[in-house]
Amino acid sequence: MPWIEIITSYGTQALKVKGKLFARMHQSENALVLRIEMFDKDILVQVVPGLCYITDHSLGISQLD
Repeated sequence: MPWIEIITSYGTQALKVKGKLFARMHQSENALVLRIEMFDKDILVQVVPGLCYITDHSLGISQLD
């Protein structure tokens, strides 16, 4: 598919779709990072909390706070 680009992000393989980061492997965990709407994130975390979670980075919380 010509609109998908394989790149590197945070030292891991990642996919861009139409120029925007869509998915990548997390650099320090055994996890897949996906770009989705916040509304969808909230639903996924509620439905499958052991599998889906939101990182502090995605919430705008600094590791130094």
